[in-house]
Amino acid sequence: FNVNSLTLAHKFSNVTMAVTTWLKEKITFIFTRNVSLEQLTLSIVLGITLGLFPIPGLTTAACGLGAAFISVNVPIMMTINLLVTPIELGMIPIFFMTSNALGIYQLIYGATTVSPSFDISSMIASIKADKLKGIQEFADIFLLAIISWIVF
Repeated sequence: FNVNSLTLAHKFSNVTMAVTTWLKEKITFIFTRNVSLEQLTLSIVLGITLGLFPIPGLTTAACGLGAAFISVNVPIMMTINLLVTPIELGMIPIFFMTSNALGIYQLIYGATTVSPSFDISSMIASIKADKLKGIQEFADIFLLAIISWIVF
């Protein structure tokens, strides 16, 4: 081993530790400044609840709208919102099936109508190709999922 390379490694280690400590302090400050326990709890609850809104891409707007009317810590709420995105995508079929089980589609469109079929892979492919067109294509499914989301 070369003495110079050990000294350089030690200096790099010190710089890394300093940067890590600085980042932790900044992140802690952003997430905890002027936050009461009630605000922290409300931020987490709203982040989860609005983050599970069953239309992909609108959860951020829903959280922003919620933050406009309720005093919450926005960075915490948005972080939780982003963390529950995979759960949100997995909950869309569950919300849809729940509304079918409750007979909501027949209640809205008449007792003789048949509920639309649901294929998650075609929905995701359609939304990836064109968000607005994909949401329009699956509007009935999203409507039923939203009604289930509101009920539960």
